[in-house]
Amino acid sequence: MIVIWKRVLIGYGILLTAAAGGIAFACVFGVVATALQITGVDKESVSQPLPWHQIGWIFGVLVSLSGSFMKWQASHSKRAGIVADSSPDSEHPAAYSDTANSETTNLETAESGRRGGLVVSAAWGGFFGGLLGVALGVTFIMFWFSIVYSPFAPKSWVSATSVEEHYDATLRRQAPVITSRHPMVLQVFAVPVVVGLVGGAVFGAVVRVENVPPTSKHGPTSQNYLNLQKGT
Repeated sequence: MIVIWKRVLIGYGILLTAAAGGIAFACVFGVVATALQITGVDKESVSQPLPWHQIGWIFGVLVSLSGSFMKWQASHSKRAGIVADSSPDSEHPAAYSDTANSETTNLETAESGRRGGLVVSAAWGGFFGGLLGVALGVTFIMFWFSIVYSPFAPKSWVSATSVEEHYDATLRRQAPVITSRHPMVLQVFAVPVVVGLVGGAVFGAVVRVENVPPTSKHGPTSQNYLNLQKGT
């Protein structure tokens, strides 16, 4: 299961890198084309995705994917070399000698982790789920703008996107910012946030219920029952 999630995260990271590379090179190609005045359009039309933007997007995606593949290949070769050079280590036979003590420690740790209430667990789950939703929402917006600058974007997306000049307090000057009036931009950000909040809260509550000590779920334990029978 962990291997599957690891592969999913790696694949998502590659897609995110390709999307960012597409946007970056689309903007670079657009700026260069405008500076060289080879687009044949006025300044206002340059803010819309043009063929030069689309060419830059394709180039950026290919460069990003090539870089990711080379990085993966180098990492895979390195791991293969480490596995080939490694040998079984038989000098530590006592690694599992403290199973009983570690089990006791784990039980004590689990018992201490059950002190929070159901509402607190749901609140923490919703908080972390919301953070994850915000992160996903930001990446979804990047994907959306990347698709806009690609040759495959619907016309409604393209017509609602523009590059506007906004004052940047850090740079202390006007800077170009990609904006969109399309309602889907808000949806691709809001949906992951809401799902993260609700899903995280439900997950936290379920984990809390599942980790309730047996004494509180099924009454007294067998040891307590024997003590009661003995009159203690």
